[in-house]
Amino acid sequence: MRVMRVQVILAIIVVIIVGLGVVQWARPVGQPVARAVIPTRTRWPGTLSMPWPPGVQAAADVPGIGFLGRHGPTAPEPIGSVAKMMTALIVLAHHPLAPGSPGPSLTITPADVAAYHRDAAAFQSVMPVQAGERLSERTLLKGILVASGNNVATLLAQWGAGSTAAFAAEMNHKARAMGLHSTHYHGPSGLSNATVSTAWDQVRVAEALMRSPALAEMVAMPQMSVPHGGIVYNFNRVLGRGGVIGVKTGSTVAGGASFIWAARQTIAGKSRIVYGGVVGQPPTAVHHQLRQALDDGLALIKATSHAIVARRVLSTGQTVGYWEMPWGSRVGLTATRNASLLGWPGMTAKIRLELSPPVGVSRGVAAGTRVGTMVVSAGSQIRRVPVVTSGRVLPPSPLWRLTRL
Repeated sequence: MRVMRVQVILAIIVVIIVGLGVVQWARPVGQPVARAVIPTRTRWPGTLSMPWPPGVQAAADVPGIGFLGRHGPTAPEPIGSVAKMMTALIVLAHHPLAPGSPGPSLTITPADVAAYHRDAAAFQSVMPVQAGERLSERTLLKGILVASGNNVATLLAQWGAGSTAAFAAEMNHKARAMGLHSTHYHGPSGLSNATVSTAWDQVRVAEALMRSPALAEMVAMPQMSVPHGGIVYNFNRVLGRGGVIGVKTGSTVAGGASFIWAARQTIAGKSRIVYGGVVGQPPTAVHHQLRQALDDGLALIKATSHAIVARRVLSTGQTVGYWEMPWGSRVGLTATRNASLLGWPGMTAKIRLELSPPVGVSRGVAAGTRVGTMVVSAGSQIRRVPVVTSGRVLPPSPLWRLTRL
């Protein structure tokens, strides 16, 4: 009996040991822990130096790269005819226009002619009109973007919304939708000093305008022919200089001059459009206020394109981290390609490792297995680089699987 009891106890012990071994063997081996060894940030050396106009608000932006910054006062200021960029966008929303298409036509009334003479007598910018003539939407849009005619802005507002007040309400609604929190429009022409904005807000309006091929074509025109004879010149006298291809100027007695620009530049071997703006430029001892604003713009365009340089943030084969296995093995994680970003002195690039969904490692992992992505970003640029194991990962040993805690 005693021998039998011992045998039973031993059998039970064997069953328990075998059962524990089976449980240990079947337990998941766990997931590797990734440890990044690359810095999470890297900075372009030096300090950005821009010829910001003293005491005047200005901003510069390069879509696809980033926002260089803003300078000077931050309070909204009168922007004058720069407001006509938004006027053109609202008109286009009512009556879409393909590049080269004339669009629908309007017949000029005696009231329109009277408005033209009244604005001209007040020394406002105007486009001549004659009673009975039919002007296309394209001609009228050129009338506000090239000739900067206040009379044409009023005519288009009445056509688009029924009244200038209703049109201004649409302008402000769109401004809010675009997140232009420092902008308020009092009318379609910008004549009123109650039409105010900032350089940064108007840069964003300019970028929206330039996304329309029809409008982008118009703001690049240095002059336009008036249908019944004569030529009217664009107040943007620097078109074609420094790569300038638009977009709008404005000037008021109370608010000074504004110049919002788009310029095509070659940056790191690629053609890009740089945007910027100056708002509230007063006259100087050297220049009239608009001339000074235009000179400010040319200087900032040149500085913007020269400041931006390419910087390699990741290199092919670079070790960016390690995978540490629960059983003590370790393997490097490497980037599979180069990653370069454009930036300027003082700009910071961010770097982070994003792991892919868990990979089964109980049977080991082959070299070159993709385990995640390095995400590098700076400004509005993002690059994603696959990350792979630099070598083979051996599976855990039977002894480790059976004796682990």
